[in-house]
Amino acid sequence: MSSSIVKPKIPRRQIMLDQSVQGTLMKRVTTYWFLCLVAVMFMSWLWESFRNPDLSLQVWVRESLLSLIVPMAGSLLLLPLAWADMIRVSNRMVAPVHSVRTAIRRMLLGDDVPPLTPRRDDFWQDFTGQFNRFTARARIDLNDLELTREVADGKIHVGESPQLQELGG
Repeated sequence: MSSSIVKPKIPRRQIMLDQSVQGTLMKRVTTYWFLCLVAVMFMSWLWESFRNPDLSLQVWVRESLLSLIVPMAGSLLLLPLAWADMIRVSNRMVAPVHSVRTAIRRMLLGDDVPPLTPRRDDFWQDFTGQFNRFTARARIDLNDLELTREVADGKIHVGESPQLQELGG
């Protein structure tokens, strides 16, 4: 846990924050689901071939499909639940990275970015806390650089700047 402020639980506005990452995860869940179905079909065929070695392929296919139609339908009904859960959990991982990436883009455009506040259930909250400390330090360094330039350009004198007086300048 970091020292950054944590937001109360607020529903997300977007279902998928990073479609390339989360879309890939959805494809993998679907692939695993399909491979499980193929494995069940294969194990069913093995079982039936040991139990009834004289069974013809045509009869086996018909019997297998009839016996597996209910489990296949049940697993197909559960697939959207697996997708929804995968998206929900992956949002907790993707959200901090998405926030930092958006903040960096805004900073590169010259915008002042407020400290990031992760949601209570987000993973990697220390990531946003470290980013907040980094941006605070960068602001201090930029302010010091600006003061140095102003002194070097003769725009201000050491006695006119409270920050420089604090530094003993």
